[in-house]
Amino acid sequence: MKRPDFQVPVHDGKVFTWHEGAGCADASDLGRGYSARVWNDAADVGFFVKSHRTGAQKLFVYAGALSHTGDVYGFQYVAEDGTKITVHND
Repeated sequence: MKRPDFQVPVHDGKVFTWHEGAGCADASDLGRGYSARVWNDAADVGFFVKSHRTGAQKLFVYAGALSHTGDVYGFQYVAEDGTKITVHND
């Protein structure tokens, strides 16, 4: 995988609740500016998650907003291997 062109935030895996290989967290737990532009030649935004067990980092890229009856309640991020993270809009 090509390394990102920008300073992309890195979050500890412990911040997320994990269930069946998918993670979730509240935006307020990640802090202001929890994601950033990833590539110089594309508009993708995302963040890294660092495993608290192995130290490995995995890049998650924005895949879309989650909404119900017109209200956005979260944002989906996906890694290259298909792992998903939901960031709840709190």
